[in-house]
Amino acid sequence: MLLTTFVGVQHCPGNSFFQGFRLRVDDSQNSHSDNVGVTNVEFICQPGSTTLHGDGHDYWENWTQWHTCPPKTRICGVRTKTTPGYYTDDAGVTDIMFKCCMVE
Repeated sequence: MLLTTFVGVQHCPGNSFFQGFRLRVDDSQNSHSDNVGVTNVEFICQPGSTTLHGDGHDYWENWTQWHTCPPKTRICGVRTKTTPGYYTDDAGVTDIMFKCCMVE
């Protein structure tokens, strides 16, 4: 059974690119609660300062600090961490790493 769906596509305006991000993460719960993981993401576009807010849930936990690529680089790759299901709890994506590449 499919419990989630993809939401709307967002992109940086014009010739700008993803330069940084932050996550909204529901931290690990005790063994009697449901673990959720990443519930939303925000990106910042450069040049400029447009912020793209994901369509995920915003009522759990707090946002992480902003993580940005060094000057003259941009986000060019992504790696996700998932937690395999233990018993009946599948947390899904629990962390995201982005790779930064030089801007040509």
